[in-house]
Amino acid sequence: MTTAAEKVRTASAMPAGLQIMMAVVANEESRFSNLNTRAISLLSATSLITALAGLFSKDILAGSLGGVAGFVAVMLMIVLVGLLGTAAVLVLGVLMPGKRGLFGRGNENVVDPNKISDVEMVQDIAFGEFTGILTTLRERNAEKVRALHRAYSIFLGTVLAIVIGTFGVAVQVVL
Repeated sequence: MTTAAEKVRTASAMPAGLQIMMAVVANEESRFSNLNTRAISLLSATSLITALAGLFSKDILAGSLGGVAGFVAVMLMIVLVGLLGTAAVLVLGVLMPGKRGLFGRGNENVVDPNKISDVEMVQDIAFGEFTGILTTLRERNAEKVRALHRAYSIFLGTVLAIVIGTFGVAVQVVL
């Protein structure tokens, strides 16, 4: 059983706690959007390189590369697979809609406001709702970060394959 003094302390601390919780949720929402923006940027770079690889593949199909055509074709396939992998991880792991926390979902007090008896109860419900939303956002952001790291790794491996392929062609042309 809580005493009147404890209720007063809790009631006066609750608005400050709610403000902090709302700020933390806003921060996680901002991070959510930031991760999406990073994914779009990487997807754009992936698309640009794919377009350039498509232009380069015309030379392979035309047969104008001579003795290095086989090596270039293999490297081009490795690059295209890497770019496709990067795009798939970005779309499926970062940009695809996922679980989102919504205020009041499944809370019968929010659905039926007549059950709410006082300000303290409203604040308690709000704090609980924001806690649930924050947990969901943090889990989703952690998934997005892991997927974005995988996509960056694949993308950087693809760029490395381009560098190796370019170096390999240059060496074969010189020799």
